[in-house]
Amino acid sequence: MPRPAAAHGSVPAPAIFTAPPRVSFTMADGGDRLYAPYPAPAADASFAVSFEDGDIDSAAHHVFYYLDHAPPLALTVAAVKAQAMPIPELAAGLWAACSCSNDLGFSCPDAGARACDNGFTWNTSGLPAGAYWVIAATADPPYDIYTVSEGPVRVAHGGPLPPAVLVLRPDGFGTFDTSYRTRWLLVGEPPFVVDLSYASDDEVRSGAAYHPIVTELPLVANVDGSFGYDWDVSALPGARIYHLRVSVTDASGLTTFSDSRAGVTVYHPGEQADLARPTDLGSPDPTGSGCAIAEHEPPGSTGTLWALALACLGVVGYTLRRAHR
Repeated sequence: MPRPAAAHGSVPAPAIFTAPPRVSFTMADGGDRLYAPYPAPAADASFAVSFEDGDIDSAAHHVFYYLDHAPPLALTVAAVKAQAMPIPELAAGLWAACSCSNDLGFSCPDAGARACDNGFTWNTSGLPAGAYWVIAATADPPYDIYTVSEGPVRVAHGGPLPPAVLVLRPDGFGTFDTSYRTRWLLVGEPPFVVDLSYASDDEVRSGAAYHPIVTELPLVANVDGSFGYDWDVSALPGARIYHLRVSVTDASGLTTFSDSRAGVTVYHPGEQADLARPTDLGSPDPTGSGCAIAEHEPPGSTGTLWALALACLGVVGYTLRRAHR
C-alpha cells in the first residue's frame, strides 16, 4: 500500500518569510551584532507576503495566520493557531512543491492540482490599525511546525502608523546567574515610552499574566540604534526559562508590544536542572520537532552546563532537549 509522502530526508520544509523582511545585521569587532534599522513595512488595503521553502517537498503544506505580536517558541503549534487569526483569502493554503506523483511508493496527500506560489497578496483593508506578524503553520509529515515573520506589517488606514518592537534578546543562548542584557529594535515616531515584563516558559504555556520588570524605562540607544536593559535575574527561580515582553507607546499615543521568540535560561550554581525539560527553544509537543542542534558556548554564559545552537533560531517552533557537558 502506498504510504503518505514524507519530508525529504526527514527534514521539514518551513516557510521562511522574506516579506515582511528579515532582520539585517553585521558583525562588529569582538563578535557583537550591529543591527540595521528595521524597515517595518506599511499597508493599508493590501500587503504582498513572500517566503522561501525550498520548493521541493511535495508533502509540505502551509496555512497562514496573523497575530499582533511575535509568539514565544514555548507555545505549541496548536496554541499558536488558537491565538492567531487565519488569513481567510488563503484558507486552502499553499504547497511547497507544485507537483506530487504516486511513484516510489508515495501517495499524494491532495488531488494533484495544487497552488504552490512563494507568496500571496494579503487583504489588510478590514484590519484594525496595528502591527501584525505573519505566521505559517506547516503540515510536513511527520512534522507539524510553524514559522513567524521576523518583523511585522504596520497597518493603518489614513491615520498615523502604529509603532513596532522587535525583541532581539533573549535569543535562547547561554545560561545566566545574576544579570542578562536584553536587546530590541523600535520602529515608529519617538519619543517612546517602554515597559518591560517577563514570564516563564510554563507561564507562557498556561496563559498567565506577565510580571513587570520596569515601567517608563529611560532609553539610551546603542551605537546601532537598538536598545537594551540589564535585567537583574538573580532573584528569579533558577533552572527555568524566561521570556521578555517589550511594550512601547509612541509620540502619537499608540501602543503595541511583542515577546521574545526564544527565552533566557536562568541557572544559579548548586541547583539541579531537569535535563528532560524542553528548552526555551522548543515546545512540549514532539510533533513540532525538526531543527539541527550543535554544541555552542556563547560569551557571557555562566559555566558550561548547557550548550545550544540551532539552524533556524527565532523562526521555527519545535522540540529540543538540553545538551549537557
